[in-house]
Amino acid sequence: SQVFIPLTVGGGINTLEDFDRVLKCGADKVSVNSGAIKNPDLIKAAAEKYGRSDGTSSVPHSRSPSAAPCRASAEEKRNKRKSAAPAA
Repeated sequence: SQVFIPLTVGGGINTLEDFDRVLKCGADKVSVNSGAIKNPDLIKAAAEKYGRSDGTSSVPHSRSPSAAPCRASAEEKRNKRKSAAPAA
């Protein structure tokens, strides 16, 4: 038997041309995050051009369009995990 697992590509998707590029390269879906915050009409335009099932978006609930992106570095994440681990 065969299993179909759709390939979703994201990162640097800010224009319809970016959607076009990744879909032509074989992506089944396109993930848009910051690009949708910068240009709220991008999702609607992409849905009209490529269909409603080809795009996904994820925006953290604590982020607003006026807030600066908040990303922890890998080192900060490691330190947080270490401090949360039970003492040996």
